[in-house]
Amino acid sequence: MLALLNLVTLFLRCTAAFFRSHTEQAIVELTLRQPLKRDSARPRLNWWPREWQAKWCSLDEKERYVESTYRNIDYLAAMPGSRLNAVGELVRHLCDAFAIPRRIPGARRRAAFDAPFFAKWSGVAAHQNFRKEKWDVGPAFDWDHLDF
Repeated sequence: MLALLNLVTLFLRCTAAFFRSHTEQAIVELTLRQPLKRDSARPRLNWWPREWQAKWCSLDEKERYVESTYRNIDYLAAMPGSRLNAVGELVRHLCDAFAIPRRIPGARRRAAFDAPFFAKWSGVAAHQNFRKEKWDVGPAFDWDHLDF
């Protein structure tokens, strides 16, 4: 389990944030590095640290990103299968350990910011579901890998 936690923490900066709202619903909230912007001077993609100047990958490293427009961003960090499996194992463990329902939003709501709906939600959700200016986990995340 420690190797799994290190993998998720170090590479993905993925946090499973627990919080209980005034209605006491239990949630696992997934966050990770996600939005990428094309570098104007070099053939590469950057992510947000240092005003979008931190290199993520070259444009040739197509396995490291997904080209998909989402909330005015055209590139999103990819999540290879091994990392999806690790995140799925971690989320299943956290759901069991903290009595969080093993359920995810329907396909239509997964990428949506829907405050009234998620104010009543108990289960697994993502950062973009709670804040409209967030991109993660976004459309590059394969929700079915959570294996619920």
